[in-house]
Amino acid sequence: YNVLSRDQTTEWDVDPYGFLFRRNAWYLVGHCHLREEIKIFKVDRIVEARLLDVNFDPPEEFSIQEYMGEAWQVMRGDRAHEIEIIFSPKVAPYARECLWHFSQRCVDREDGSAVLSFRVSGLSEVCSWVMGFGGEAEVLKPQELRKLVRERAEGILELYGWEESPEG
Repeated sequence: YNVLSRDQTTEWDVDPYGFLFRRNAWYLVGHCHLREEIKIFKVDRIVEARLLDVNFDPPEEFSIQEYMGEAWQVMRGDRAHEIEIIFSPKVAPYARECLWHFSQRCVDREDGSAVLSFRVSGLSEVCSWVMGFGGEAEVLKPQELRKLVRERAEGILELYGWEESPEG
C-alpha cells in the first residue's frame, strides 16, 4: 500500500469488510492486523493484493455506514460537531443544490444568502471544503472550525504574501 504521508510502500494484512465510495474514489474498509484496528485504505493506492491462505468471518454486527458515522467524507473524527456556514448570495444557489452530507439542513435568507448546517465528526475535511468557496463562505460555528480555517488561510497568506506583489 502506498502511504502518501510517508512517501513509502507498506505491506498490510487486512481482513476486508467492504468497500466505500467517497470523494470520487473507492476505499477498502477492513481489520488491519498490524494496527489491530479497523482502517480505511484508498483502493487506488493499493500496489499489490494477495489472497492469503487464512479464513476469517467479518463481524456480523459490523456496518460500514455505522462505522463511518457522521464523518464528512472519509476521515472520521473523535466527536460530532454542529456546523453552521453562511454562503453569500453569489454561491448560495450552488451550496444549496447539492446534498453535501446526510445531516444537511438549509435556511434561505432574505438577502439571497443561505445557512447550511450539519452534524459532522472531524473538521479537517470540512475546513478544506469551506476554503474552496474562498471569501464567499463563512463558518459561523463551531469556533474550533473557524480557528482551523483562519490558521490555514494564514498559511496561504504566508505562502503568497500579505500584500500584492509588484508582478501582479
